[in-house]
Amino acid sequence: MDTGRPITKQRNANMDLLRIVSMLLIIFLHSIDHSRVLEAAIPGTGMYYYVYFGYYLAQVCVNCFVLLSGYFMIESKFRPSKLITLWLEVVFYSLVIRIIWFATGQKAFSIVSLISCFFPVLTGRYWFITIYFGLYLISPFLNIAIRAMTKRQFTALNLILFVLFSVWNSLHPSIAGMNSGGGWGLAWFIVLYFAAAWFRLYRENDNKCKRGGFWYFL
Repeated sequence: MDTGRPITKQRNANMDLLRIVSMLLIIFLHSIDHSRVLEAAIPGTGMYYYVYFGYYLAQVCVNCFVLLSGYFMIESKFRPSKLITLWLEVVFYSLVIRIIWFATGQKAFSIVSLISCFFPVLTGRYWFITIYFGLYLISPFLNIAIRAMTKRQFTALNLILFVLFSVWNSLHPSIAGMNSGGGWGLAWFIVLYFAAAWFRLYRENDNKCKRGGFWYFL
C-alpha cells in the first residue's frame, strides 16, 4: 500500500502540543493518585465532583501517548537502538529515585530492590513502559499487516475493533468483553495504534474527508 507521501522529519506543532498537554495530564493524574485526594473527597460536595471529573478526564493522557506512537511509527523505521535507549533511561531514573528513597529513609535498603531497577520491563515495575516496549517490538509486523490491507479493509478492521473494545463495554459495562485489560493492556494499545495509523495514512492533509463525510471512510 503506497500512500504517495515520503517520510519527513518535520516537526508537527499540533502533535507537540498534544504531547505537552498529555504530559501535564499525567502529572495531574499522579498527583491525585498519590495524594489521597479521592479518598478525602466528601460525596455530594462540589470538591468531590470536581476531583472525580478531573481524575477521569485526565485518563485520556495514556491513550493520547499511544495514539501519538501509532501516528508516527506507521511511517518510521524500526530501530532496536531506540529500545535500548528507552531501557537505559528508565533504569537511570529508577535508580536515582530508589537511591534517594534509601538515602532519605523513605524505603529500607534492599539489594534485591536495587537490582530490580536494572530490569524495569521484565519485572513490570512500570506498567506503561512494559506494554509500550512490547508494542514497539511488534510495531514492524503491525505495519506490514496495515500496508497489506486496502483502505476499505483497514477501515472495516478499525470499525470492528472500535465496536469490540469500546462500544461493547459502553453498552454492557459489567461485561469486560474483548477489552479485559480495562484499557491498560497490549490489546487496547494495538487498537489505538491502528486508529492513529489510519488517520496518518488516509486523513492527514486530505480535504476529501471533510467534503465526503462518512462515505470517505469507505
